[in-house]
Amino acid sequence: MVTLLEPIHWLLQHLNVELHILKCFNKSMNKYKVMGLINLIFGIMLLIISPIFPSFIIPGLGEMYEGMEIDLQLPLIGVYVATALIFVSAIINLFVGIKGITKNNNKDKYFNYGIIAALISFFLPGVLAVILNFSVIYPIYNITSQI
Repeated sequence: MVTLLEPIHWLLQHLNVELHILKCFNKSMNKYKVMGLINLIFGIMLLIISPIFPSFIIPGLGEMYEGMEIDLQLPLIGVYVATALIFVSAIINLFVGIKGITKNNNKDKYFNYGIIAALISFFLPGVLAVILNFSVIYPIYNITSQI
């Protein structure tokens, strides 16, 4: 019979293993590599996220509007601009992340760029999500005025 404490004990054991692994990496890690890893993680996430909206959501909305037989135009320019900005942010993060991990002479310069890129990558998708959501909600709002 499984008690309530067994999952907690299992979790603590795994956390201990992960902390031990982090301590081993800590010997070779410095602030440049940590910032580089953060930038790489942001870059990979943004690279995965950027094509989702124009590839899946916009075509689905187009089919839905055609099925409803409503002549409605989606404001696609905002979608493509937001997607392009997310993609550019991803490429910048990947570039700065690679520069932070590899050996080069301008570590401090790329460290500062890495901080700026990480902050922009943290806040930019939130702002662009508003634009993308507006591009979905606005046509739905216009449907009610046509009915």
